[in-house]
Amino acid sequence: MTQETMQFAQVPIRTLHEHVLEAVRKAIIFGQLPAGHRLMEEDIAAQMGVSRAPVREALRLLEQEGLVVSYPHRGKVVATIGDEELSLLFMVRAELEGFALQSIMQRGSAAELVEELQQANGRMLRYIEKQDFVEAYQEDRVFHSLIISRSGYRALQRVWSSLDGPSRTRSFAVTNLFGDKGPRTAQKGHQRIIDAIASGDCELSVATIRRCIMENLDWATLARLGVLDLSVCRFLTPQALE
Repeated sequence: MTQETMQFAQVPIRTLHEHVLEAVRKAIIFGQLPAGHRLMEEDIAAQMGVSRAPVREALRLLEQEGLVVSYPHRGKVVATIGDEELSLLFMVRAELEGFALQSIMQRGSAAELVEELQQANGRMLRYIEKQDFVEAYQEDRVFHSLIISRSGYRALQRVWSSLDGPSRTRSFAVTNLFGDKGPRTAQKGHQRIIDAIASGDCELSVATIRRCIMENLDWATLARLGVLDLSVCRFLTPQALE
C-alpha cells in the first residue's frame, strides 16, 4: 500500500463526562449501585480521579435516562423501578423501536443497517461465549440504539434513552440467576430481527423486534421471582431457550 492511498479510520473522541457516564450507568444497571443508593459527586470524582464537573454532567444525563432521581435535601440517588413501571417501560420501548424500524424500512434504507446490526450482534455473541455479560449487554444496547438512531428522529432518540436504561436494571439479576440464558435469548432474538429486515418484510420485522423486547420483560419477571418458570411468561417459550 502506497503512502498516497494509506488512510486510517477515524477514532471517535469521547469526552471525560462520557467515560464517567458509561462507568456509572454500568454500575447502576449491573447492581453495583443499588436502588436508593445516594450518589455523592465528590466521592465519585475522587474514586475516578476526575473533577466534579464531568461527574455532575454524567449524573444529569443519567437523570434524563431515568436511572437517577433528585430529592430536596438529599441529592441524587439511584432510581427505584417498580414492577408496574418496568412493564410499562418495556411496552413503550417495544412500540418506539417498532416505529423506528418501520420508518427505516419504508424509506428503503435498511441495507446498511443490516450490516451494522450483524456486526453488533456478532460482538455480543463473542462476549457471551467469554461469559463477559457486562460487555454483552453493552452490545445489546448498541444493537437497539442503532435502530433508533438510524430512524433519524432526534425526539425519538431522547425518549428512547429515558426508557432504555431503567428497562435494563435487572440485567445483572438475570445473569446472576440464570447464567447466559438471558443474553443468549436476546442474541438469538437479534438474529431473527436481522433476518426479518434482510427479507424486506416490514410487518414481520416490526412484529419480531416488538416480541424480542417483550421477551426481555419476561426475563425481568423471572429475575424478580428467582425461578426459571416459563408458565408466568407471556412471550418466552421453551424453544427460545434452546
